[in-house]
Amino acid sequence: MELQFAHAIRKFGKRTEFSFVMGAALNSINNKVAGDVHSTLHTLTDYYALPPGATAPVATGDTPLPYIGPSYDATNTIETTVPIAVAADPSLTKNTSTAGGATVHGLWSIKGAYFMLKLGPAIRTQLTDRFGVSASLGVAGAYVGTHYSAVESMEIPEVGTVVVNPTADQDSDKSKFMTGYYADFSMEWATNDTLGVFGGVSAQKLGDYTQTIGTRDALIDLGSSVGLRGGINIKF
Repeated sequence: MELQFAHAIRKFGKRTEFSFVMGAALNSINNKVAGDVHSTLHTLTDYYALPPGATAPVATGDTPLPYIGPSYDATNTIETTVPIAVAADPSLTKNTSTAGGATVHGLWSIKGAYFMLKLGPAIRTQLTDRFGVSASLGVAGAYVGTHYSAVESMEIPEVGTVVVNPTADQDSDKSKFMTGYYADFSMEWATNDTLGVFGGVSAQKLGDYTQTIGTRDALIDLGSSVGLRGGINIKF
């Protein structure tokens, strides 16, 4: 949505007019993407020592079991497994990395709006009694506000799918003021001396900024954008 005011400064002949234009525009932002990110899985493995003289239980056939403990008898809460030391043996700790060992399924969304002010010269030529063209080029400033949210689940083949529950860092809000420039070209059709319709192309060049959730970065780029526009002209 855009509201624009033009003040005529000078006429060149009967059909060409030079003016100064000031406008205000409100634009929405709505962008989302869903996909998978194949990530490196970092696995930290700790090893714990048994007390001196104690041995871990073994399975039938003297095959060592993976040792899990301590556990307790369900009836009298008496420990039935061999206790382990409180701290892991640091000399045996392993940290391994597996490329592609985890897959993150996600939906990332950016919603918001920006309010833009435009200021610059314009020239308009009346080609016929009803049909004309106009062009404008000038500076622009925009106040932008965006809401960034993420919904993710993580799949690890060894343990299946683990859903990452939403936490305080699963969304963020940010606002920023940016400057740049704009260019408009329009074709106009006058239905009478007061009312007309127009259509054309609008281009603008603004900046960008990065919005973060935890360790996730989203680039909000309003840089080079070109769009079609149309509406009604009212002359006073």
